[in-house]
Amino acid sequence: MRQFLLVLIAGLAIVLGGCTTSTDGGGGNDIDTQAFYPNDKDNYWTYEVTGNDPHTETWTFIDDPGYVLLKDQQLMRIHEENDPADTYIDVTLEDNEEDSLVYEGIEIYEDGSRKIRFFWDDDPWLLLNWQSDGLDVGDSWNSWSITGFRYPVVFGISDILADELGFDLTAEVADTEEFDYAGDTLTAYIIEITGKITFELDGVDPEDWEDYNFQKDYHFVPEFGFVAIQEYTEQYGQMIPTNLWTLTDTNVPVPE
Repeated sequence: MRQFLLVLIAGLAIVLGGCTTSTDGGGGNDIDTQAFYPNDKDNYWTYEVTGNDPHTETWTFIDDPGYVLLKDQQLMRIHEENDPADTYIDVTLEDNEEDSLVYEGIEIYEDGSRKIRFFWDDDPWLLLNWQSDGLDVGDSWNSWSITGFRYPVVFGISDILADELGFDLTAEVADTEEFDYAGDTLTAYIIEITGKITFELDGVDPEDWEDYNFQKDYHFVPEFGFVAIQEYTEQYGQMIPTNLWTLTDTNVPVPE
């Protein structure tokens, strides 16, 4: 099973042939925050991944919010087309339906056996943070600050290079762009998540740990989903595009 950096988020801002949905609720008016992220059970998004690791994968909500008592957590299952049905990744996330979407944990299964389980619910990864009127270019937030992530392989990093990982990431709504999907032209927000990833090595003074630049761009259409995700790798101080996720199919209707 390929190990890859997990990503998902859903979104706002679309322009159709004869009608539009404003990303800010129409001149600053409040939006329906409960509809901002389409996280109903059985919603799915299929992506064609191109670049260093070409493949097709589908993300599916396998339950409704609240599978954990007193919390609005859900499981999203990520499955690659060529893998067996019982080989997949489950991501635990929480959407409070008010202003945020966070990742709280990950479980990796191979041939029905769970190989990795890790939760960071005390320091969740804040993937999406919106206001009552939606998103605006220039919005930013602290996305993820964590040390001691025990499974570098999840991010495609050999355990020879790092025993654990640390992340210090910031998100910014950098721009908008048009995206064509099934005959509709959608306007997506480009959310850039950037910062540092630290390779933490046992027996090495933390002052000597190596830091590397991190960047991943999420192209987000509210009330619809991610339509593209661009991954980068640092080479000689430059961020070079590598794998690109492009939406090819979903059962989430285009907002009207």
